[in-house]
Amino acid sequence: MNHPKTTSTVFFLFFLLMHNLVNSQNSYSAIDYSKADSIAISLRGENLDNLPMLCYRLTEHLDTEKERFRAIYRWVCDNVENDYYSYLKVSKKRKKLKNYPLTYDEWNKEYVQTTFKTLRNTKATTCTGYAYLIREMSFLAGIECKIIDGFSDKEKVKNGITNHSWNAVNLEDKWYLCDATWSAGKTIIDKEGPYFKKYFEESYFLAEPETFFLKHIPLNPEWTLISSIPKNQLN
Repeated sequence: MNHPKTTSTVFFLFFLLMHNLVNSQNSYSAIDYSKADSIAISLRGENLDNLPMLCYRLTEHLDTEKERFRAIYRWVCDNVENDYYSYLKVSKKRKKLKNYPLTYDEWNKEYVQTTFKTLRNTKATTCTGYAYLIREMSFLAGIECKIIDGFSDKEKVKNGITNHSWNAVNLEDKWYLCDATWSAGKTIIDKEGPYFKKYFEESYFLAEPETFFLKHIPLNPEWTLISSIPKNQLN
């Protein structure tokens, strides 16, 4: 025979568990990006000649910061291709100046200044260009966003060669990480030469820091957004 108090306690705990599960699911599904995606898709093919107007059209009918940022992010991913030959150029320069960080920093600052001009004309760029465009468009939409430089794997950390850039964005007083370069698609190299296969990869949009960190190791550990990282994870 079950004790009445035991039965009540079990029922209460089961109810609490189900309540929390439902709330968790509702919280996850509460962010519906379909409207933001629809707006971004409707503006596919627009040029970058008037960036403030493009940002306005992408965000004017969206209520939340997350939706506005999503529209910007989705548009960039859908309309900008990865420039493989520019990637090779930057990689070569990084390796050449590996032991001359100040010289590389000077070169990189000049390169960033010319990035948008090339991007505007061709809608093709490297990770630096993606990160730069996301930051500039976010600024125009009143959203705080930073470019984060770092490494795509531990081997690059050991070599000391930074080889990737992505973004950190502050939405509703919380920082998130994203990588438009890897969300935009993938460069395929075959016997006919490299080409860019475009598809939207959701997993790099506002990614979980612990997962993101596996392939995004920032120069400044603060931008892992992980409170405590074992030292062996950074070596």
